[in-house]
Amino acid sequence: LKPAGTAVEPGGSPKKTVSIAAVCSISPVTSLTTLGDNHDRLAAAASRLIGGPLAELREAALAASPLSYISADDPPVLLIHDRRGRLVPPSQSQRLHAALQAAGVESQLVIGDDPTGSLDETSRIGRLVLDFLDRKLFGTVESIVVDEPPAGRSDG
Repeated sequence: LKPAGTAVEPGGSPKKTVSIAAVCSISPVTSLTTLGDNHDRLAAAASRLIGGPLAELREAALAASPLSYISADDPPVLLIHDRRGRLVPPSQSQRLHAALQAAGVESQLVIGDDPTGSLDETSRIGRLVLDFLDRKLFGTVESIVVDEPPAGRSDG
């Protein structure tokens, strides 16, 4: 992730880039090279992503891994992972969390019993995500001006 600015598209046309203010991820794959033997099979999703067995295409697996792109200017990150890690082991989030912290990036790691449950605002995980986003996206707002609708008109 890189800060906002202007990039140049092929052909020389400038394009505006966006800035990402916060990242939330649930049970992410962060390092294809450390997923384990089940993911090395040719039919595994990770192997199909890079076009062949991970062990044989190590450079492609590294290039497709978010862990390879950490920099000090990355936005704050919330990682939520299932302790049982049936599909993706918790070590994936743990490695990313450690690397983010080593780079000086704010990172919060939550390993729970069922982080893949409901994401509505009444669930534990939903509240974690909303609280994190509220802090990161709106935490520096000192005041909000809300215009009231003119008399006799309702905006609802």
